[in-house]
Amino acid sequence: MFRKTILLLILFGISYGQSPDQRSGLFSNNRFGNSMGFFINTGGAQIEFDGFFETETNFGIYGNIWFSQIDFDEDTNIELNTTIGYTTKLNNSAVLGFGYTKYSHIGDAVNLMDDQEEVFLGADAGSVTFAIFYEPDSKIPDFLGIIDLNDGPLFDLPLDISLLGFIEKDNYELNITASKIFQNNLSLGYIFSWEKYVYDETNYYYKDEQSYSKTYRYGYKGFFNTIYIGFVF
Repeated sequence: MFRKTILLLILFGISYGQSPDQRSGLFSNNRFGNSMGFFINTGGAQIEFDGFFETETNFGIYGNIWFSQIDFDEDTNIELNTTIGYTTKLNNSAVLGFGYTKYSHIGDAVNLMDDQEEVFLGADAGSVTFAIFYEPDSKIPDFLGIIDLNDGPLFDLPLDISLLGFIEKDNYELNITASKIFQNNLSLGYIFSWEKYVYDETNYYYKDEQSYSKTYRYGYKGFFNTIYIGFVF
């Protein structure tokens, strides 16, 4: 799972936190119909544009598309995540979900070769969400957990607050998100995170009509702040 997908999961989940009695988890199947959202977020010098569209049937099948424009120059690329899945209610307080996700790049013919796929299985149980993502190519599982902090002493707060944890081999992230959706569908939020990510990036080039590649390793660790604004429908 890409680090960028963590942010998209947060933005995607916000659209179901519009009021205390509407909060639901990542796999909850009580939101039939269509929804979409568009966001601008920044955590430093770079500004990013994100969005999603989801449709869910009343018999549990759902699909969504998430996109992220990671820069705004003439060579801009778009990250595109597509998901199809199924949810089913286990009892009045627990929902099981599973599905398939593909991560793609648009606008870069070379990076299309680096598209990745994952299958996932997870559940919502009250205020807790847990999911396992598995990538067949790397054979490395990812673990994701989310806790809705409004379920308890923070229930009456006028903000939606959640705690998220993610582990993937040597990479990890822990963050807390506070968000608010207003009656005009305007959404504001803040994410404070502690992260460590290491990843490889392969650059392809041509010389004397021959194709070559070189792989570089990048990484970062520390505390980060992200502020976003957008609209959800």
